[in-house]
Amino acid sequence: ILLSLSLPIALRMAIDTLENHVPEQSIVWPLFLLSLYAGAWLIRQVTVQLREICAIAPFEHIIVIIARKVFGHLLTLPMDFHTQRQLNSMTGLFKKAQLNIHIIYIVLLYWVIPLTIESLGAVFIVFKLFGPFFASVLAITLICYCLSINYFSEITKRYRQHFLDVLSKSHFTFIDTFLHAETVKAFCREAFEFKRFKDINSKTAQAQEKYGTVHTSMHLVEAIILGLGITCFCMKAASLISSKTFSISDFIMLHGYVLQFAL
Repeated sequence: ILLSLSLPIALRMAIDTLENHVPEQSIVWPLFLLSLYAGAWLIRQVTVQLREICAIAPFEHIIVIIARKVFGHLLTLPMDFHTQRQLNSMTGLFKKAQLNIHIIYIVLLYWVIPLTIESLGAVFIVFKLFGPFFASVLAITLICYCLSINYFSEITKRYRQHFLDVLSKSHFTFIDTFLHAETVKAFCREAFEFKRFKDINSKTAQAQEKYGTVHTSMHLVEAIILGLGITCFCMKAASLISSKTFSISDFIMLHGYVLQFAL
């Protein structure tokens, strides 16, 4: 998080040094600042990946413990429960539970908590360095960005769940047909089973299409919000740069704080 907040500042310092550099002076210092920026960027990327690698083992251990507890609990349930439940449906729920634990972990540790801290830190730094206008634009852009993600995430989750349910029914239909192939052949139900699979297969395609459309629309809205924020920065910065009260490095720093949340 500290590296994320310091990267635009480091780039600003490096650009200022290069801009003020004259041929008579040594270029060692500007190159040193640029190398520090590049090194900080590399360390940030390596740190993020190492964080995920280090978290894999304990996280998978937690999933194993939960899976064993659920499996043990299912074994203790009476026979009536198992006779009233389809095996395919129960295994599907078990698989979804394991995946949802992973999603909650990723959202909390890699999105919600870091993004909140980075957003507050970025707005505070911009307010201190450039005043309330740029801080307000950055804050509004980030708030709208987060609200759009939250809004579309709920919708996407519903469409994704519907797609997974229909896909599970499609798999069950496929398995059920060939599991009882003797009965299908004995009663000449090939045409009926083909129509049943054709209908559920069409519903699966429709559900996947809706889910893909909503998911893509989420990224479209995010791009529009960030684009509007950058446009406000550009318009204001252009007038300040022309009046010599703002530098190119200041604009690049602001631009960096907006774009780093989209990457």
